[in-house]
Amino acid sequence: MTIVLERCVNRLEWEKSQEQARQRAEDEIEQERIQMAMIDWHDFVVVETMDFADDEDEELPPPMTIEEVIRRSKVSAMEEDTVEPEKEVEMEMDEPSLLKRA
Repeated sequence: MTIVLERCVNRLEWEKSQEQARQRAEDEIEQERIQMAMIDWHDFVVVETMDFADDEDEELPPPMTIEEVIRRSKVSAMEEDTVEPEKEVEMEMDEPSLLKRA
């Protein structure tokens, strides 16, 4: 009898958590809808139209694949991590001089 009761309580807690998650998702959607409704879309004005000639893109490199973008992002993040400590030391050295000037 207690096992059945425990399972019922667990099921009730699970259903409550599912209902709360569903309610949160609906609230977020409603907030986004309200924010979009607040925008006055007729208030925008076209300032300039840019026309591109067919031969303008000859100098551009070919488009990158997703893998290349991820690889470059990781490489730049690793480079930033290696440069960060040096920048911090320079910033620490500059801070007192900035405070003395003020």
